Amino acid sequence: MKTAVVVGGGIAGVVAAMVLRQKYKVVLIERSSECGGLLRSVSYGNQYYFDMGTHVLSDTGVPELDRMLYGWLPENLWNRIDVLKTGNYFARQLFPHNQYVNAASLPSPLYQQGFFDLLNTEPDQESQAANCMEYCIARFGRTFAEAIYRPVIRKLSGNEPENLHPYVVSLYNLQRLIVANRHVSSELKKSDFYDAKLSYFSYSEGVSSAKKYYPNNGKGIGQWMNGLERRLEAEGVNIRTGSQIKRIIHQEGLVNALELSTGEILTCDKMVWTIPASFLASLAELGLSFRKPQLRSMSLHHFVFDEPFQVDNHYLYCWEETFNTFRITLYPNMIAESGASPAHHQCTVEVFSDGSDLQVLRGQAEAELRAMGVVPASATVSLSESQQVLEGFPLMTHDFVNDTAEANSRIGQAFHNVLLLGKAAGGAFFMNDVMVHAYRESMKFAEEEVE
Repeated sequence: MKTAVVVGGGIAGVVAAMVLRQKYKVVLIERSSECGGLLRSVSYGNQYYFDMGTHVLSDTGVPELDRMLYGWLPENLWNRIDVLKTGNYFARQLFPHNQYVNAASLPSPLYQQGFFDLLNTEPDQESQAANCMEYCIARFGRTFAEAIYRPVIRKLSGNEPENLHPYVVSLYNLQRLIVANRHVSSELKKSDFYDAKLSYFSYSEGVSSAKKYYPNNGKGIGQWMNGLERRLEAEGVNIRTGSQIKRIIHQEGLVNALELSTGEILTCDKMVWTIPASFLASLAELGLSFRKPQLRSMSLHHFVFDEPFQVDNHYLYCWEETFNTFRITLYPNMIAESGASPAHHQCTVEVFSDGSDLQVLRGQAEAELRAMGVVPASATVSLSESQQVLEGFPLMTHDFVNDTAEANSRIGQAFHNVLLLGKAAGGAFFMNDVMVHAYRESMKFAEEEVE
């Protein structure tokens, strides 16, 4: 039986292994001690569980893929969530009805001018944008671009939007705005042109029929990834965690083997690569040089309070430029969907920052939870912990996007038996998009004959 090696144990690599194991002997290589990337949970004292960010599972719309991903979930342990209750904080105002920025939070003259500018945007201008700022102006008009998008993107990236690629807007889930009340928003969205850039007023409108899932036992989303890992092993996939690649051995356009840092040689007939493509180019000694990407640091701050939260949202985005907080996951509100009474009042705050002390950031995150009205002023903290996301996130600068495209192109020309997915492929930002792309491309890859 031929062998396929999958490099990277994130969700793209796991999906690829699921597909390829039907026709190949599969070896999955992951540098960390467990698979899943940020789709993991941490526990403190085996009592409090927190996710590595906000992760709610959702049907992909591809029946066979959904069966592989979710068909085995025990119904008594997993909530079905029909409507995600999202909200946001912007301009010092909490808007609990939707995750997108509510432009009406701006001072009235600025809002009115921005609304007028947006209504007068024209088709086919966004594709001509040279940078993120030009894209925002073309999509939303100059007033909202300056009053909303510039400060928000500066907060999240630490850069001016002129220095970034237009992809950034989708990466941060900022591709829509709320610009009016419920009635006007619904009327505007009847136009395909405005529908693409405007949100409904409330998360309860325009709801997708896709099923959404979250565990109701309080032990976090990591249970899903642990279950997928066990299923892969039961199906014969050799998962090699704690492994690093030292060298890629190739000849005449084919990757033949990988040398691990231990000196072990793994031979292969096909390889799936899901981590940044620049690493593959370097390990294969393709002679490509890449500019070092700018990284944005991220930290996670976990809290348990002695009083319930004052909102019923599942999660909240914080677009307020003067706050460090990016996103808040409110676990009891997830669990309450099953009708259960949560045992703890716990949340995770995600923060983008550079060079700040974790203890300082944690204190600021707690203060911001209170200032936003998420936590009662009288609540006390019974547990607080912080984690640094070590690798950080590469900024979508033009250099990074161009270097990634160049690496993908050169690798495609160099090798006939390599498939790039996930971070290596680029283009897909959201988990479901990554999973669907990995599934479809892996299905085709499994059938391809290597020449």
